[in-house]
Amino acid sequence: MTTDRYTRHLGFWLRALAAWLLAGLILFWTWGPVYYRPGVGHPQLERFCAYLALTVALVAAYPARKRLVAAAVVAAAAVLEIGQDFIPGRDGRVVDALAKMAGGVAGVLLASLIEAIIRRSRSTGRSRD
Repeated sequence: MTTDRYTRHLGFWLRALAAWLLAGLILFWTWGPVYYRPGVGHPQLERFCAYLALTVALVAAYPARKRLVAAAVVAAAAVLEIGQDFIPGRDGRVVDALAKMAGGVAGVLLASLIEAIIRRSRSTGRSRD
């Protein structure tokens, strides 16, 4: 295995690990005790940003599967929110699910924009050489 190939392989695993760790944290914060959830701002903004970050991380790990990532994140937001109705002390709300789903969709759009910028800068850099 060449060094470049090894670096790409390691890069994939690090991106995937980061994405799945973030997914685990979101699961814990969604279904775990409320007092463990970090509070840094407006709850809807927190939900939006958490799912945006998750989706960007998943698209970075799986760039060829943007549609699948978007569908999975939207479905996960719905399932996790519905699941809260079965956890004592938690309640799922439609408005919370919508904030999470919007963050997921925005994450795919942001990841696509970042990918396009990187691709363009690489092609522009090569043409200057």
